[in-house]
Amino acid sequence: MSLARTAKPPRQRIIEAANRLFYQQGSRAVGIDTVIAESGVAKMSLYRSFRSKDELIAACLEERNTQYWQWFDSIVAENPGNPREQLRALIHRMARRTIKPGYRGCPFLNTALDYEDAAHPARRLAVRHKKTLAAKLLAICRRQDARDPEALARN
Repeated sequence: MSLARTAKPPRQRIIEAANRLFYQQGSRAVGIDTVIAESGVAKMSLYRSFRSKDELIAACLEERNTQYWQWFDSIVAENPGNPREQLRALIHRMARRTIKPGYRGCPFLNTALDYEDAAHPARRLAVRHKKTLAAKLLAICRRQDARDPEALARN
């Protein structure tokens, strides 16, 4: 185990390992024992941080959500007052992400598809993320005076 890995708190190591595994294999396919082995923490450490696998999945998605909005907002901030360039930059950067090796689609959509139950905490977060994305894109499209901002934002 590397020094950098052990320097992180157990909860963070669990989330990082679980996020990686859930994205690569799907959260339904990955068991708690695999997360424990990958993160290098004791089972008790995992259950001190998360009461259940569902809670872990939701925590992972919440971290991805936070990182995504930091990424999104930083791109928008590169072109202040220029909604057309903001939209272009977002589309360009999103496209670049999709061609990277190991890209398995949007983790929010993947999770929403894994959990049909609308009450599942991870599905609720995934739906909230997509609604927020739609609203932010619509706001940008409206600021650029698009002929049909709703259609532009959807596409």
